Amino acid sequence: MTDTRPADAENVVLRGTLTAPDAQVATLVETHMPLHVELSLAEPGCLHFEVTPAAAPLTWELSERFVDTAAFRAHQARGAASEWATVSALLSEDFRITGLTD
Repeated sequence: MTDTRPADAENVVLRGTLTAPDAQVATLVETHMPLHVELSLAEPGCLHFEVTPAAAPLTWELSERFVDTAAFRAHQARGAASEWATVSALLSEDFRITGLTD
């Protein structure tokens, strides 16, 4: 697929951490995360989606890149309507998002 955006257009990038309050919630994350990652990578406009265990206990590092704001917002909507939303509501999030145009 050819990128037809202007050369100065920026991707939407999210980087940060997810932290579970306890081992029980961490187990839920480990159970549900693989499908969430798989579905995210299959979304139109998803260029990169990676979740890796962090050095801190019960914490994961998250790195996402989408072609534009619309693709990122579609990802958020899909995630909010999924089982992952129930799990992620139990987590502390510390994210930095760049490139949004709205």
